[in-house]
Order: sequence, then C-alpha cells, then structure tokens
Amino acid sequence: VNQMTLKSGVEMTIKKYAPQIEEVINVEA
Repeated sequence: VNQMTLKSGVEMTIKKYAPQIEEVINVEA
C-alpha cells in the first residue's frame, strides 16, 4: 500500500466518522 492510498483511506474514515477531526489532522500535519 503506497502512502497516498493509505492517507486517502484514513481521510475517508475520518470524514465518515468525525469530519471535525480532519481539520485537526491537517493543522498537525
């Protein structure tokens, strides 16, 4: 699994369960 696919999978999971968390991850990244 390449990193881009992994990141997309993580982002999809986050959007599905807790859209607000994505903003936190973007800030930390």
